[in-house]
Amino acid sequence: MKRSALLVASVVVGMLALAGPASAAPSYYRTYPSHDLAAKACEVGKKEGRWTSCTYRPAETGPNPPVQLWVA
Repeated sequence: MKRSALLVASVVVGMLALAGPASAAPSYYRTYPSHDLAAKACEVGKKEGRWTSCTYRPAETGPNPPVQLWVA
């Protein structure tokens, strides 16, 4: 009985360890016309506690593409 309870507990802990990093993956927030505006929105969101980190991705190719803000 103790062995099966220990096995179940270790499986649950293992599943939680795998699910943790996936929940912290960045998610798309919004597209901004420039990197400066996206960076300002990132800082505001951090100060308000809505997210802890930001990444930026170009939404298009070209000389001054819009920027996607991804947050975690």
